[in-house]
Amino acid sequence: MLVADTTKFGRNAMVRGGDLDDCQHLFTDGPLPSAFAAIVAKYGGRIHPTDDARAGFERPATAWR
Repeated sequence: MLVADTTKFGRNAMVRGGDLDDCQHLFTDGPLPSAFAAIVAKYGGRIHPTDDARAGFERPATAWR
């Protein structure tokens, strides 16, 4: 299981801890950016945005980016 907010996608990481093939479920605060359409197509059944994200709620302006 992996939990990551959408700001983590498209960024370089200092350390790589694994691959999505190693993960059965990814929970995130919203849909993945369109640049990750191939990942969504391959792993869509494993990607779970929060209920707030599906309902269209915006992230608060004070949230960390």
